[in-house]
Amino acid sequence: MSIIKNKTNILKLMALVVCIVVSMGVFTYSKNHTYQASATKSVNELDKQKSQNNSAIKELEETIASLEGNKEEQEAYQQQLAEKIKLQNDNIDILMSQIEDINMQIEDKQIEIINLEEEIGLQEVKIAEGLEKFKLRIRAMYISGNDSLASALVGATDFYDMLTKVELMSRVAKYDNELVEALVAELNEYNQNVEILNSQKAELEVSMAELTVKKDEVQVALDALNADMQKTQSEINRIQLEREIALRNKEEIEAENAAIEAEQAAILAEIARQQEAARKAEEARKAAEANQNKPSSLGNTGGSKYTGGPLKWPVPGFYGVSSEFGSRWGKWHGGIDIAGGGISGAAIVAAESGYVGTVSQTCSHNYSKSYSCGCGGGYGNYLTINHGGGLTTLYGHASSVIVSSGQYVERGQVIGYVGSTGFSTGFHLHFEVIENGSRNNPRNYLY
Repeated sequence: MSIIKNKTNILKLMALVVCIVVSMGVFTYSKNHTYQASATKSVNELDKQKSQNNSAIKELEETIASLEGNKEEQEAYQQQLAEKIKLQNDNIDILMSQIEDINMQIEDKQIEIINLEEEIGLQEVKIAEGLEKFKLRIRAMYISGNDSLASALVGATDFYDMLTKVELMSRVAKYDNELVEALVAELNEYNQNVEILNSQKAELEVSMAELTVKKDEVQVALDALNADMQKTQSEINRIQLEREIALRNKEEIEAENAAIEAEQAAILAEIARQQEAARKAEEARKAAEANQNKPSSLGNTGGSKYTGGPLKWPVPGFYGVSSEFGSRWGKWHGGIDIAGGGISGAAIVAAESGYVGTVSQTCSHNYSKSYSCGCGGGYGNYLTINHGGGLTTLYGHASSVIVSSGQYVERGQVIGYVGSTGFSTGFHLHFEVIENGSRNNPRNYLY
């Protein structure tokens, strides 16, 4: 409740009140903000493990340096290198886990912010309505000739000053008291929500910086890992097979590539057909929902644009990439090859939830080769997963696939095992991302 100091007239006070109401309604939000991870203990424990791994890596580097020039000790060199690569993969695994946890909490915090902004918006409407009622009440009292009220109103510095003057509130009716008390309570809660909102946005900005640091750290670790992978015997063998391919007759390679590209074009056409069928099914589902006015549990199976988050790394624990997206061997390499010592038989997981599309499981040529065995358009044993929104992922050269066409799989679910089937110079996973019929660089979709 309040007393009002002197001003020249009641109309100036009303103008002041309106200005205050307008000024309260200005709030902005950027949905690009991210969230500060809260699992401090878990993150610290992981960082400690990573630090221990780095110490072990340093010791191994010293051992490797002493062995590298001695060809008689090549076996010991390869063993030490394999141990170092394993620790490097462990470190990247830790970073991936931290990034995924932060991203999940970011999504939760962004939902909280959206809900809070909606609540603040409703509060602003309620406050504006309360002020209108209060201004009408004051106007009515002024017109009725309440001189004592008019004199009390003169000189109020702002709306809060007016509401907190006990002497004025003692002159108004019980209704006015309740109205003012409700406004004060609403304003207090409003201001608390605004403070919480600003605090959450500040936390998100800090977390964005932390997330950037983590991603940069991942990139540095990946670069070091790929440099070391080039020194392993399995990678030396794979590079030798690639050299054999390059030395083969140009016409023979071009004919082989043409046959492979024709098969891959047919595979891409089938993926496009499945995506279009999924889009139509989604439209039909939405139309049915609109008619029946009830929710569906089918999830997002179609649409023209993928609306999910970053894809999960499809071979956890193995982060080396032996071939990037782009031109290779006189043809276009439509994905990335994830490789590394000991990757043979490693679990392949779904990069995101979705429905399994095509499954090819007929190739028995699970070994390194410098030619195409003719299986699966060069992919050997492979599968595709439709994630909705026009996005499909492809997983090639598997030793085996353990899911079936039409089956729904969850993000991170094991779907097969790494092999070297099809046109493959070594054990690895060939991973592609196809959006709206076009193969895109998977690096743009992964962490």
